[in-house]
Amino acid sequence: MGKVVKIIGARKTFGEKPVLTGLNLSIPKQSIYAILGHNGAGKTTTCRIIQGLCNLDEGSVTVFGEEPTKNFKAISRKLGVLSEDLGLYENLTIKEYLHMYGSIYGMDKKSINMQIDRLLEYFELSDSLNTTISKFSRGMKKKVALIRTVIHDPSLIILDEPLNGLDPVIAEKFCEFIYKLKKEEKKTIILTSHHLDEIEKIIDDYSILKHGKTVDIVDDTTDELIYQIKISGDSIEAFNLHFEALSRAYRILHNRDDILISLSSEKELNNFIGNLIEKDIYLTALNRCKSSLKEVYMRYGS
Repeated sequence: MGKVVKIIGARKTFGEKPVLTGLNLSIPKQSIYAILGHNGAGKTTTCRIIQGLCNLDEGSVTVFGEEPTKNFKAISRKLGVLSEDLGLYENLTIKEYLHMYGSIYGMDKKSINMQIDRLLEYFELSDSLNTTISKFSRGMKKKVALIRTVIHDPSLIILDEPLNGLDPVIAEKFCEFIYKLKKEEKKTIILTSHHLDEIEKIIDDYSILKHGKTVDIVDDTTDELIYQIKISGDSIEAFNLHFEALSRAYRILHNRDDILISLSSEKELNNFIGNLIEKDIYLTALNRCKSSLKEVYMRYGS
């Protein structure tokens, strides 16, 4: 399968601050690809470079085989972009707003109306066609922004934190729609997100950015079998007394009512259980399971 985006040795500095420090990225056609990392890792800058909104200091980037800054107009027509700042004209109705954007992309009135009808029905907004956008909730506004992003039938869709600020029901609807774009409409989707549990269900691949470049994940993938210890109840308080020291060596996740510790080998498991026994901490469950995306991220992205 061909590559829609290729980034090789990308370096970018703003003022004296290096943002990308040798980024390599290759994104296949008709896939959902997640770019993960903490705030400041370079995710948004990477998305802007793919869009052709800024030049690299060093390295190269191609989108559909072309340099985006040199072929900005042609490439931008193939892109649909949803940024964290929704950029809505809230004094317009949904109909006025989407017709405006469809016209910008050169769509005829009939095509715009067909897309509006189809997308509003999917997102259960048909009854709000003539409602002013300013009257909507954050979740409803984000639906409108996502519809705007895909109204012109782009081949490559970039979604920067699409699930932020959404309740679980709308977030699930967004994920369902993103997967539908890839599966049924053969789109390529690049997304950034901190909602790892939700996006793990739909993505095909991912990269973790740290200090402006991708992290090499050698021995830890979401297919790797790991040991997972659960600590609950009275033992949580005792564990927390020693959490700082233990967290330097192990992957530890705090949930509401328990703590999960992921261990990648039997030797590591035995050593950890020994640590618990020494501190009179008792585990409540031991399972062998696959690493989650969140666990891989906690190990490599932090």
